[in-house]
Amino acid sequence: MLEAYIDKPRRKKISLTALIDVVFILLLFFMLTSSFSQSRAVDLSQPIASATAPVAPRTQLLLLYKDGHLRLHNSDFFLAHYRELSGSHLTELDNTAPVVLLTESTVQIAAITELLSRLHVLNFERTTLGGVLPEDQQ
Repeated sequence: MLEAYIDKPRRKKISLTALIDVVFILLLFFMLTSSFSQSRAVDLSQPIASATAPVAPRTQLLLLYKDGHLRLHNSDFFLAHYRELSGSHLTELDNTAPVVLLTESTVQIAAITELLSRLHVLNFERTTLGGVLPEDQQ
């Protein structure tokens, strides 16, 4: 009788409950650690052609310095601090023309982002960060 037990290998039953728990924990981990970014639509509509050629607006160069003063290149426009920029300055700045922001290399990132968001609030739609001021402008 002892030989009957030796010949047949004994099979162990695998519990699926532990496997399901592990899969559930992994699912929760990946769901909580993944980032869900919002996709934005890009407007691909083309403007309608007209008989007259459109006049390209002149690009405005805004110069931001480390002490916070702001000036428009080749203009008399000057602000002691960029936080003073308001809607009353739209007579001196054209919010339909492209704006390139040039900064000194020591300007804080917070100041740059605050100025860019202030320009956005004032409906400057075509604003970009141009880089660092050349040495002769500092």
